[in-house]
Amino acid sequence: RSVEGQRSNDLQVKGKVQATRCGSKSKCDGTPKEVAITLTEKRPVLSNFERNWNSMFKELAVYHRENGDTFVPRKYSDNEKLGRWVHTQRTQYSRGKGNMDGSRVTQLETIGFQWDASVERNIKNNSRRSVEGQRSNDLQVKGKVQATRC
Repeated sequence: RSVEGQRSNDLQVKGKVQATRCGSKSKCDGTPKEVAITLTEKRPVLSNFERNWNSMFKELAVYHRENGDTFVPRKYSDNEKLGRWVHTQRTQYSRGKGNMDGSRVTQLETIGFQWDASVERNIKNNSRRSVEGQRSNDLQVKGKVQATRC
């Protein structure tokens, strides 16, 4: 069994390893002569980095679905790790596409990722100002109406 476990680790294959033993004890000592690998799953083995990247991307997709944007504050109190990860993606991209895999760029862009945080920040601030301005206008109108009624 130690050979089976070592063989699967060496090959980095997710699956089951089966040993074929000699037919008769007189010809061999009973140790595995041939190791046959039977794949039970045909999935590529991902590195820890790739698994982490995919996990963070999923968290960003959830954030986008809930908030309507990808502007995660760098010190996002609900998920500081996500805020740092988003900042790192923007930094890697700004250093040149050679620092970031093209498929990751495409993946981020499919959810509307903004590479320039200042653009997204301005959009958020402008929409906030327009809402605040509308509330302010509503209050002013109410104030004038109340003044004329007295």
